Amino acid sequence: MATLTVSPVPVSPRDDAIQLYKAFKGLGCDTAVVIGILAHRDATQRAYIRQEYQTMYSEDILKRLVSELRGKLEIAVELWMHDPATRDATILKQGLTNNSVNLEAVTEIICSRTSSQLQAVMHIYHSTFGTHLEHDIKLQALGDHQKILVACVNKLRYEGMEFDREMAAKDAKALYKAGEKKLGTDEKVFVQIFSERSRAHLVAVNTFYHDMYGGSLKKAVKKETSGLFKSALLTILQCAENPAKFFAKVLHSSMKGLGTSDTRLIRVIVTRTEIDMQYIKAEYYKKYNKSLNDAVHSETSGHYRTFLLSLLGSNREAMDELEFQRVLHLFPVVRARDYNAESEVQRQLTTQASRRIRERMNSQIEGGAREKVIGGIDGQDAFWEKLKIAAAKKVGNADAEGFVKAFQHVYRKLVFEELSLTAARRFVNSS
Repeated sequence: MATLTVSPVPVSPRDDAIQLYKAFKGLGCDTAVVIGILAHRDATQRAYIRQEYQTMYSEDILKRLVSELRGKLEIAVELWMHDPATRDATILKQGLTNNSVNLEAVTEIICSRTSSQLQAVMHIYHSTFGTHLEHDIKLQALGDHQKILVACVNKLRYEGMEFDREMAAKDAKALYKAGEKKLGTDEKVFVQIFSERSRAHLVAVNTFYHDMYGGSLKKAVKKETSGLFKSALLTILQCAENPAKFFAKVLHSSMKGLGTSDTRLIRVIVTRTEIDMQYIKAEYYKKYNKSLNDAVHSETSGHYRTFLLSLLGSNREAMDELEFQRVLHLFPVVRARDYNAESEVQRQLTTQASRRIRERMNSQIEGGAREKVIGGIDGQDAFWEKLKIAAAKKVGNADAEGFVKAFQHVYRKLVFEELSLTAARRFVNSS
């Protein structure tokens, strides 16, 4: 889930372009205006602004921003102005250029992206820089690290959730034989499986590996490999399991100890803001007991800090009950007046359903069994039947079932993914 906050009212890219032009005029740049506009526009809106600015002033706004801004803010805003694929291609080109080689950044981008994302990046890389990504990788990366990167950009991997259990078990056995079971390591096996298998499949391989050999695949990779090759394999595996947790760790490492790795900090915040930054913030808080916003605030300053914090959104790690109630009121069929008119029979049915949910929550939530709880409320409980009846009165029978499914999806998202577990329990217990 993204953290980008955009205006609920449609904004005019022409008006934005005019305001930005005015901010550039005169002595110095009105940086606050630049941040106030660009940090609250999504990729499509930023593309329209760039187009309007070019049309109106015969100038590329990206070049103007580079000339007007300075230091770390300039780097962050310049990256932010690109669409995701162009941004990744730009980071890769910078990381593969002789005078600024950054194979850590190259590894992070290539090994954390899906196959379809990499295909788009490769196309833009070639059309923008006139060279093939694979060619540049081979110039800068070495050995097994080079092999895994090249394999990742060339292999088309399935991106669905289905996987073959028998094949996953075979892969777990093959990795064990290629690593922990023998003296030395057969890196070719690791390259093949990690670059060709889907994320869902790799998660299953990890589970089978643990069940069959009593240790995690992650520990085996750490033991059997080293350097950038190890980093590549771990990035692939961790992004298969939980990409938000992986990026939370990267952000923490960028701010740990003396000094801050601003290149890494900028790269992760700018590339993940419109994708999954809300989940990254939650993982960060869970692991380090400190909000990501607070960490960034303490490690940055000035307009640079303002820009990054604007991308991170509000300083909260979970939606509270009051906010959830406000969201519920956006759904016209579940407003309070609908409940006030329910019959005594309906009220009893709802109370029974609420009690069942509450019992499941109390018995399971401490053990982290979210999926079991979610599975329970997805059944034919009376609450959902009641909701369907209320929806049918408002939108008709044909659309009622679709509405209930959509509401169940939002309910899961808001209560079990956005609310903290403590807040979720309080909400359900108050039903």
